[in-house]
Formats: sequence, structure tokens, C-alpha cells
Amino acid sequence: MALLSLPSPQRPLRFGGGVSACRRLTRRWCSAVTVDAASPPADGISGIRWGSSTLQGAGSEMEDEVALRSDGIFGFTFAAVFDGHAGISSVMFLRDELYKECVNSLQGGILLSIKNFNAVNDALTKAFENVDGRLVTWLEQVQNGDESGTTATVTLLGHDALIISHVGDSQVVLFLYF
Repeated sequence: MALLSLPSPQRPLRFGGGVSACRRLTRRWCSAVTVDAASPPADGISGIRWGSSTLQGAGSEMEDEVALRSDGIFGFTFAAVFDGHAGISSVMFLRDELYKECVNSLQGGILLSIKNFNAVNDALTKAFENVDGRLVTWLEQVQNGDESGTTATVTLLGHDALIISHVGDSQVVLFLYF
């Protein structure tokens, strides 16, 4: 769900997977995004440095993906981690489509720049629900009933704001170092 606790949607979102995951809890399966938020330069261009790391465990296929974008959202950096279950199809779809849906729902970033967090919350909820509906349709029609699923954790960082939106059991860990 986007930002804060929201009322439950009318139907559960598909991102959590169509089948129960058979993964053992272990540190060997992970994806991570590291964002180093330095002070913005004087010219107004985002001063954020970022990177990502993934590690495949013993499974036959890497089911996790990271998406990093710093264009198109009024100086905000978009970072997302997708933790796939029972295949990679859902992850690949969301890697390509969730960013576009978020940008569209956030009106190209205009809602982020005015800092109306209720409007941002509504927009991100709409983005997640829209892309979820498209994912379900795509899996049923194009992927012949593929039962893969994924969690989705998105952060938008910029202009002294950090916005976190997610669905599923993935977590965001924040820390400050000096």
C-alpha cells in the first residue's frame, strides 16, 4: 500500500503472488538498493548517488529485480525492489510498467513538487492498483495463466522528502551515517 496504512482494497493486489512461495528464509536471496543522498548542487540537478546489488541463492532462476530511475519525476529518484515468487514474469512486467504508472499518476511529478502528501498517497495507491489490474490481465491473457507474483517496494527521494510505497512483505531500512 502507498505511504501510510490505507483501507483495504476491494480485492487483494496480485503482487504478493498467486501461489504461496516455497522460499526458505535465508540471507542468500536478496536484492538491495543503496541511495546516498548528498546535498543537492547549486544548479538544481539532483545530487543523489545510487546503486544496487542483487545476489541469487541456490534457486535455478533469479526472481528479484531492481529498478532505478532519476528522470521524469521533477528531481526525485525512483528506486524499486521486486521480490518475485514462483517465476519471473510478474517481476519483469512491473520492472517495466510500475515506474511509468507512478509517473503518470503523479502527473509527471507535479504532485511531488507541491508536497500535498494526501494527493501523493492517493496517486500512488491508484498507480499500484492500475498496474496490478494490468498485470493480472497480462498474466491471464499473454502468459497463459502464469501464477508468478512479486512484492513491490518503491521509494521516491528528493527535495527533502522520502516517500515509500509498497505492497507485499518486503521492507525498507533507513539509516544515517556520519
